[in-house]
Amino acid sequence: MKQWIRYTMAAMIAAAVTAGGGVLPQVPAGTAVYAAQAQNAWDGTADTSWFDEEIKQFTLSTPAELAGLAELVNAGRTMEGIVIRLGADLDFGGSADLQWPGIGTGTGAQFCGALVGGGHTISGLYQAGDVQTAGLVGVLGKSGSVRGLYMQSCRILSERTDTSSFSGTVAAYTMEGAAVWGCTADGCTVSGGYFAGGICGHAGGDLYDCTATGIRVTGPAYAGGIAGSAKPAVSGCTAMGMVTSESTERFVGGIIGTAEGSILRCTSQCVVTGGQYTGGIVGYTIADVSGCRNFGPVTTSAAQAMTGGIVGVQKSGTVKNCTNYAGVTAGGDLSGVGGIVGYAQGAVKGCLNRAGGVGVKYTGGIAGYTTDSSSISQCVNEASLGTASGLAGEHYVGGIAGDSRGSIDNCRNTADLELSVSEAPEGGEDLRIGGVAGMASGSVSRCTQTGSVSAASPEGTGLYARIGGIVGVINADCSL
Repeated sequence: MKQWIRYTMAAMIAAAVTAGGGVLPQVPAGTAVYAAQAQNAWDGTADTSWFDEEIKQFTLSTPAELAGLAELVNAGRTMEGIVIRLGADLDFGGSADLQWPGIGTGTGAQFCGALVGGGHTISGLYQAGDVQTAGLVGVLGKSGSVRGLYMQSCRILSERTDTSSFSGTVAAYTMEGAAVWGCTADGCTVSGGYFAGGICGHAGGDLYDCTATGIRVTGPAYAGGIAGSAKPAVSGCTAMGMVTSESTERFVGGIIGTAEGSILRCTSQCVVTGGQYTGGIVGYTIADVSGCRNFGPVTTSAAQAMTGGIVGVQKSGTVKNCTNYAGVTAGGDLSGVGGIVGYAQGAVKGCLNRAGGVGVKYTGGIAGYTTDSSSISQCVNEASLGTASGLAGEHYVGGIAGDSRGSIDNCRNTADLELSVSEAPEGGEDLRIGGVAGMASGSVSRCTQTGSVSAASPEGTGLYARIGGIVGVINADCSL
């Protein structure tokens, strides 16, 4: 164990005077500070000697001291009202032989203090096996926070897949009232846990200004480049890497798997490979998504999947001022694709799609399928669209929406559209393609279409397509 020198404020001042009046950095009263000799990788031990119940601020500078924090919290000491700062970069070795225990392992052991990175790096953290809350912090309590933390080359590999398991680099589970902000995970791997994320498995508290670069997230259900699920607002986050769901029936997003709160000003450059609800930013949401951008391809092979460049499924709220720059592809039966939203039940406004989409049943430059409560306005599609080759069945392709049951207003499509199949769908009459909507049951107003619209099939398929410059098929309730 390294030797450490602990100073009280009075001793520090006395030492400065003795040395000739040298100026020392100001340290708040009641702070414990440690000066390290050499910095080495973690040896698996935990050092709790630094803790004093009379002191409210501590600076930790060795892996053993941080492991000591975990030991104290896991024994039931929440650290509420206490600030823990890192005083050095901490190397945990990256070895499976050195298992990280997690800071807070459940409702009876949660971290409620403040952990401040201070620009320092935690590297080589390794945690694997039957772990319910896997991450640097297992459970972050409602008054807890983690900020300014940089994590590098960490591996969080939970074997748990039950609905109460969580995995994330910074925190597995954060409670309402907790906060994670200004944190970075670089070159880290997260796998397992029903909720898996590059920063948090589940964010029940605030989550903002976080970055995951070179991240690899794989989850059995809810997976996101930043968080598997999030309850409050998530803002200013960026993810770059790969996000994959091992299930074809779950929720995957480049930023968040499923969201109950707003997602604001987030950017994804993740390759997202998903389940049933998959989005470049979020797989499933009931809240607003605003000012977000996606640069990573989004793909799923799940049946009846809804996939979008920004949102997979929007059950409510508004998707506003978002841009998609990457291709969106769904290969499963009866699936839908939208350059912005796969399935829209709320409002979509002021969005731009600049990358192609390929769906099976519904394909739209902005939305694949919209319900009668939805509205699309002031949106632009600039990317060519098509359908998956060789799949029979109904096909709806539209420059703005594949099948629109709601309203479309003041939108523009400038891209070429092509509906091409190699098998005749049953009945031979369910191929519908339009410059604005393949089929419309709601209103279409003040829209512009400048691209070409076409349908083609090999000889002998008996293709019977309904093609329109604005709408392929207008239902009785539609106003144009």
